[in-house]
Amino acid sequence: MFDFHLIHVMLNSASMAPYLDLKRAVPRLTDATLADLHARAHTGPGRRSVFTALISHLAGRGDSLTLAGLLDRLAAR
Repeated sequence: MFDFHLIHVMLNSASMAPYLDLKRAVPRLTDATLADLHARAHTGPGRRSVFTALISHLAGRGDSLTLAGLLDRLAAR
């Protein structure tokens, strides 16, 4: 199971600094614009890099499951 917070995927966070900067500038994240997010997005390796690599890896394997699918598989045993 993997847990990625969408704001960190969008910011491609490599640390908490971009998120904290965004929170100072836009206290209600629902008010943040794409320009606010893009201005703070990390351009090197970060959470988005890990997320997309993980998705690509799982897509290549062809055997990933949702939690509901896993529960169904376990119940069928």
